[in-house]
Amino acid sequence: MEQGAKEYFIGIPDTYPSKRLEHLWLIDYWQSHVKIKFRDVASNELVVISELSEIEVNHQYITPCGNDLVRCNENTFQIGGNLVSTFEDVVSDDSVNFEYELSTHDYLPGEKIMLKEQGICYNDMEGYVLVSNYRILFKSNDKFVQYEIITLGYIMKIERKAKKVHLQGWDYYISKIKCTEREQGKRIENIIMNMAYRDRITDLFAFSYYPEWCYINEQERKLQKLNWIVEKHINEKYAESSLLFVSDYNINMDGMKIFNMIKDFDRIGIQWGNYGERGRWRICNINKDYEECPTYPNKFVVPASVSDDMVRECASFRKRRRLPVLCWQHKNQASINRSSQPKIGLSNRCEDDIKYLYEMKMTNPNDSDGLRVLDSRPWANAEANRARGGGYELFDQYNIEVGFHNIANIHSVRSAYSIVHSLCNGYKHDKSWYTELGNSQLLYHVKCILNGANDVVKLVEGGTSVLIHCSDGWDRTSQVSSLAQLMLDPHYRTITGFCELIEKEWISFGHRFRTRLGFSDINYSDTNRSPIFPQFLDCVFQLLRHFPTSFEFNEEFLIVILNESYNCKFGTFLCDNDKNRNHYKIKTETTSLWSFIHRRDNFYNYKNPLYMPPHGVSIMTHFGTPSQIVIKFEESVGVKDIVLWEKFFMRNVKSNVNLSQGDTLLNRVVEMKTIIEMFMMQMQEINNNEKYQCIIEDLKNKLYAEGNEGIQPFTDLIMNISVLDTNQRLSLAVSPEPVYREDLFSQDDLPEHSESIMVNSRDLTQFIIDEYL
Repeated sequence: MEQGAKEYFIGIPDTYPSKRLEHLWLIDYWQSHVKIKFRDVASNELVVISELSEIEVNHQYITPCGNDLVRCNENTFQIGGNLVSTFEDVVSDDSVNFEYELSTHDYLPGEKIMLKEQGICYNDMEGYVLVSNYRILFKSNDKFVQYEIITLGYIMKIERKAKKVHLQGWDYYISKIKCTEREQGKRIENIIMNMAYRDRITDLFAFSYYPEWCYINEQERKLQKLNWIVEKHINEKYAESSLLFVSDYNINMDGMKIFNMIKDFDRIGIQWGNYGERGRWRICNINKDYEECPTYPNKFVVPASVSDDMVRECASFRKRRRLPVLCWQHKNQASINRSSQPKIGLSNRCEDDIKYLYEMKMTNPNDSDGLRVLDSRPWANAEANRARGGGYELFDQYNIEVGFHNIANIHSVRSAYSIVHSLCNGYKHDKSWYTELGNSQLLYHVKCILNGANDVVKLVEGGTSVLIHCSDGWDRTSQVSSLAQLMLDPHYRTITGFCELIEKEWISFGHRFRTRLGFSDINYSDTNRSPIFPQFLDCVFQLLRHFPTSFEFNEEFLIVILNESYNCKFGTFLCDNDKNRNHYKIKTETTSLWSFIHRRDNFYNYKNPLYMPPHGVSIMTHFGTPSQIVIKFEESVGVKDIVLWEKFFMRNVKSNVNLSQGDTLLNRVVEMKTIIEMFMMQMQEINNNEKYQCIIEDLKNKLYAEGNEGIQPFTDLIMNISVLDTNQRLSLAVSPEPVYREDLFSQDDLPEHSESIMVNSRDLTQFIIDEYL
């Protein structure tokens, strides 16, 4: 190639993974001409060309991949292993035509159809099945039935019995595909096995998926954020303190840049110090190449008074070198810290580890215990670990009290979730079903985690710092630490803040997402699998139920995160630690789930209409009392306080099942509040328009002139509506019935939808009671 010429790589070449071409697509062939749309690897711009001769390909980097279009020489092309001599032969291939058919429905960038089979019976419905590099789609012959979709990451186990192929998902639900002949079943099984189980992480769909909305210019993002803040400050009702606890200004943000450790610590007011300063903290960079602790981030925060050599010695005395580091600090300077278990064994001792925890204790100036260790394991398990060289901080060595939280290990959690998923897939409304649910211990496990987090909150609020650990420090430790911070810090209860919390406590501190979730792994019986992260989201759901006004996000937000953690569409949860993420270039080669969530088209689907930010009135509604900064349970959480998360566990139940009393009323309150917010927005539109204000004043004068002194205009009526969220009851403070004459207005003078505003209080009250109560 000539110097300065562009190189285009078609498909995802195995031998050159850093160069990839997205959204290869044949366009407008059915309009008698051909265009190819692809992404320029140099400029990241979408390019459309009309003649194949305009593409230049470096042959040594090109390898056939599935149904990718590959150029072998100037006049020959290869698709699906078959050589063709002209481009017209390529575009007439059935797979390409079918790819066009899929695109008219829900085609994703980077998605390729690998197999199409007709005459299929899927869960007793007849139609055809498609297998792509991301999912399995079944389209019924019934035109009124939409696509049934199974993502490849969802599949845990594949079995073929003669002409039947059974797909078992991570929720233990079995989807059944019945074929017309044995060979057809074998083809379907083979292609699903090849697509679902990938040895190399770079073969997952996340490395092919790169939608156009990812290419928002950074300057455009900053302008959007500035416009939002200016817009909110125009109205004096928006208190500046309230802006700290909403995420709207982060719409269309780049999810790969959502979390910055130093900025987050600056936000909470960490007192930084230089080496040797007692009572302060410093950033430690000894792990910049991930050599000291491969499962930790490349930088972390330690007491400023400890040396790097002491940090190394302390790491050597902790399992997997996961030494104690800072996670969060209260304004009273009590802190939350995390680590793995010490290698105490039966008689081991490490002076540097003892000194390190003493220096961590000295960062807390409060007249309290200073530092408490909370071991997430049951005491018996911690003692058993001593026999294997692990253990916990002995009081006679460390002079620190240790508490145990009795949180079950990964094997107990996996067993409980498999029992409940199987139970819910075969749901029967009888007493035995509820008995089996109780025997699974699932609700008990959730209760123990919440109690552990609640204990951390109470200790930190009381001025005592806490060190949390379990065995390895990446499962139960992540659960308790992140839940405690969620309860203490209202920033983490916003949409953006919650994403940051997951990035910090789960992703950067090395929760083993790929190992625990087991996606793309053929070994479905691997004992390292366990739904630890879904269990954490279950705990968050329980908090959302108990404190509905304290969270900016809703239940759907949690469901999306849970589903996408398995689906392999985004790079967010693909790896076990930061070292692997850097090795596979996750930040540059994949898309972030947080970018998807913060898209303008999606963001408001995840907003909780009951949310009341701390330090001020609600940004959206202007009514209600602010939520508390810290949320906690005054007494220990009991199993009676925990409910089954229906949208998670009952996802495959077709019947209308409602196990949680009160949810219907809560939904009605939510709907009612949404209607009230619409009224508010309409009234705001009127109040901001001088023309409408003149009309209202004229209306007011004419009403009072007619002797109706007790009348209040309809603007006051709307502003007097309030919702008592805490009791989940609706209370309406309505004004007397206004009297107005329609002839006072001309149709052109009224704002859009104004007829919905012009209602009297009695009609509005009756409408609310009839429709929502």
